[in-house]
Amino acid sequence: MTVTTTPPYAALGAQIRSARVAGGFSQEAFAPLVGITRRHLMRLERGKHMPSDALLRRIAEATGQDPDSSFRPPRRTTGAQAA
Repeated sequence: MTVTTTPPYAALGAQIRSARVAGGFSQEAFAPLVGITRRHLMRLERGKHMPSDALLRRIAEATGQDPDSSFRPPRRTTGAQAA
């Protein structure tokens, strides 16, 4: 039996990828523009890593979005909230 799990930050990664593509950037061009490696960008877009607030701001600014409301990291829930 194969169990498929969703990466912890998949939704945020999809938002980052969507913004990058909408801005017309390749990963190769975008990564250095926001001060990271292409490999790091790939991990962010796959939802494997959570970017810092400063990096989210740089990504928003590079894609012409409002840095204060563009990307929302997933909220953490406690057992009582999740039930």
